Amino acid sequence: MFDDRDFYPVLLQLVVPIALQQLAMSALNATDVLIVGQLGTTAVAAVGLANQILFLLHLFFFGVGSGGISFRPSSGAAAM
Repeated sequence: MFDDRDFYPVLLQLVVPIALQQLAMSALNATDVLIVGQLGTTAVAAVGLANQILFLLHLFFFGVGSGGISFRPSSGAAAM
């Protein structure tokens, strides 16, 4: 697997969009805290809690999407 030169371009095509999406989500969460930070500690705590719930929701949908891929028929099975 690591000696295959075709593996790394495919890996980068998968990793880069996921990493950029996670970076954008973290930047959005940080921006939320900075904006709401002017309202007080209770508001910051509420935003932090909401961000944790949103993160768990994203994890759930990622898991459902990843698990759902296993039920998709492969291209070879469709031809049979």
